[in-house]
Amino acid sequence: TWTFPAPALSETEERTLRVQADSTGVVPESDEENNEGDGSVTIYGEKPDLTVTAVKADADSYKPYETVTIAVTVRNDGVVPAPASTVRLAGDGIPAQEAAVPTLQPGKPYAVSFRFTAPYIIGEQEFVLTAAADPDDRISERDETNNRGEGSFTVSNPLADLTVTEV
Repeated sequence: TWTFPAPALSETEERTLRVQADSTGVVPESDEENNEGDGSVTIYGEKPDLTVTAVKADADSYKPYETVTIAVTVRNDGVVPAPASTVRLAGDGIPAQEAAVPTLQPGKPYAVSFRFTAPYIIGEQEFVLTAAADPDDRISERDETNNRGEGSFTVSNPLADLTVTEV
């Protein structure tokens, strides 16, 4: 094992490493031609990396017209602070909403709550929601593909069941 400090980069780069055993030729060997090897390592640029780590309803089920509260947690998985941004919540028949996210230090989460009225339905239906951190890609991040998270909630409004018990 050999440990070395990685260079500070602004962009993520793939670097090739070349290693050589007995580089000064002091060990007598039967084959001096197999002492080198190549490998690669990814060095991540010093950028923020916003991720959505949770999209959770405050109840398992709602009745039509009840207030639904969805908690969304955004975290900066990068190595430098993420500037202030937004998180957007949207989903099945639910109007999109946005909330501000303040500057986040590396490794720090921020939770925001969204509230809306459960839609009127008959029966029972699950609604899937997607939360997107930095939804308009205004922040240059280490990984632009991990900004979304999903969650769901259920609305239940069963129909009445009339039963004849005696004739």
